[in-house]
Amino acid sequence: MGILSGIRKGILIGGIAGIITAIAVSASLETFFGKGFEGGWYDAARKDMVNFFGKEIGNLKPLIITYLSIMFIIISGIGGLIGAFFGLLIEIFFSKLRGMFEK
Repeated sequence: MGILSGIRKGILIGGIAGIITAIAVSASLETFFGKGFEGGWYDAARKDMVNFFGKEIGNLKPLIITYLSIMFIIISGIGGLIGAFFGLLIEIFFSKLRGMFEK
């Protein structure tokens, strides 16, 4: 049961690191490139909403914030899955390495 708890710990740590990294990269893209490249996340979401509805409508701010929240949840979920996968690989690698030296 020791190796299984180690693998779970590796998946959990990797997943959390992946979520934090994904959110940090997304936020840094907004910070560094928000004024260039035709705007940042908010401007891109506003353009998506205008394209979706076909015309400029009234106050889109609540809809844009909801849309951006969903997008950040998806981005952090993908980052968490990638981080959990690499955490699993690292944990398996070190458990095999530890097994070689214990013999």
